[in-house]
Amino acid sequence: MQLVFLQKNPPALKRFDLRTHEETTVLELEDVPDGVDVDFSEQRIYWTNMGKIGPDYTFFEEDGTVESCDFHGKNRRKIITSGIVTPKQLRIFNNKLFFCDREGMKVYSATKDGKLNQLLSTGVFGTGEEKDAMRWNVGIQPTKNYVYFTQKGPTRGFKGRICRVTRDGYGKVEELLGSLPEPIDLELAPSGRLYWTDRGAGPTGRSLNSATITDAGLVDHRVIFAGMGDAIGLAVSFDESSVYVGDLKGQLWKIDVESGTGEVIRKGGAITGVAFSVEFHANL
Repeated sequence: MQLVFLQKNPPALKRFDLRTHEETTVLELEDVPDGVDVDFSEQRIYWTNMGKIGPDYTFFEEDGTVESCDFHGKNRRKIITSGIVTPKQLRIFNNKLFFCDREGMKVYSATKDGKLNQLLSTGVFGTGEEKDAMRWNVGIQPTKNYVYFTQKGPTRGFKGRICRVTRDGYGKVEELLGSLPEPIDLELAPSGRLYWTDRGAGPTGRSLNSATITDAGLVDHRVIFAGMGDAIGLAVSFDESSVYVGDLKGQLWKIDVESGTGEVIRKGGAITGVAFSVEFHANL
């Protein structure tokens, strides 16, 4: 079994063998790569690029992109090259791309030839609203009926939220869980349990979390493991026995869900997006 992940610095798309722990570079990248997913039907890897870093580590230019390549790092394509600011976590669902644009304050779906469909707007770029972290959408998980997403809130602010909106974008935004340290990426397991990373401070920050989705919101919130670096990407094993999490210290963690223990299986450059080289969530 293999993972793919994005290394922040130096920017690269990587492959990691979970049996041998061998790491290989699929493709050297530019700027700040963030979200990644794999489409086995096309044998292609898709990822987001947040664009160039501005003053004081800001991202207030419309220079984000969505790109893809084949499994060998060849036949690279730029899918979306204009109109987005800071694309974050990316998921493939029903042959479409779904991603959040953080400073762009949007939630999008897109076709693989780059046609954008705005599902949600939480602000207007260029008005100053893009500097309001309460408007920033980060993690995403599409399903048949809903798109789940995170709003991280201010750094270490304990104002993060997990929300959802109907997949057509016309429904009201529902807050499922609030007052979180700083929730980042999401993954909904086949069992229906939602997993997410949190890069915030405090005893529940820098952590892997899970909860059960109900009509009333998220219940049975569990902090499975804490004590990582700033946790970003995650990949949940099909049987939910293990979750692999990448952090900004460059550590790749294997976390045992039942025992709540974790071990570092890789150290190197900072990790953002993480995905399995399989696609098993298509029927959620």
